[in-house]
Amino acid sequence: MRRMVAAAVAASAILLLGSVIALAEDASESVYETEDVTEGVLDEISSDEYLETTSYTWFATGKINYSVQGKMVSENTEVYNFLEDVNYVAEPNGEDVILKGNLGEEWVSNIEKVIKTYTDAEGNELTADVFTPDIYVDLVTIPTTGNFACFIPADIKVSVETAWGDILHANRDGVPHGDGDYLVCREGEDGEPDLSDVWVVNGEQFVVHYDMTNADADTEAVTEGQSKE
Repeated sequence: MRRMVAAAVAASAILLLGSVIALAEDASESVYETEDVTEGVLDEISSDEYLETTSYTWFATGKINYSVQGKMVSENTEVYNFLEDVNYVAEPNGEDVILKGNLGEEWVSNIEKVIKTYTDAEGNELTADVFTPDIYVDLVTIPTTGNFACFIPADIKVSVETAWGDILHANRDGVPHGDGDYLVCREGEDGEPDLSDVWVVNGEQFVVHYDMTNADADTEAVTEGQSKE
């Protein structure tokens, strides 16, 4: 009789221990899953979320006068823009122009946009005849107004869905950003930022390519150590 009671008690203890272990495993798995989700959310936020919570505000700006280089090509040519992590292909069609920025980044634009955006090194209006295949020529940006920008500190990652359907990533890993990237948009008809068309400009590019006169005082304090040559 005593043996039967002892056996029953032992069996109950085993069942209870099994239940405790199962509960512990479930709890551990739930915590792990929650931590994974949380880390993913905290790693990058949307531009809408950033703009709702940041203390930085939009300021009026535009491109300043700076130099780049451009060339057409004699055969299909692929270039890599390390700031955007994007590959471009230029074709020998009389339309594609490879542009090279002052950080060595390269991208492709069309001749119509290039003519509207740049002059030659002497400030003369561009034509397609300026370009010789496979040889870079010096170009100068035509200063513009009509943009707004908002600073994003380098330790905050932000995703931006552009008006043309691409997803851009501000302050992404593996690329220099200076003190942080910038959200940029055009000025709307009401004189306010047009948030229907927002894109990202690398922080190291922005401070040398865009007018910082109207930047927030706290933005200027962060970026004042960066070169503007």
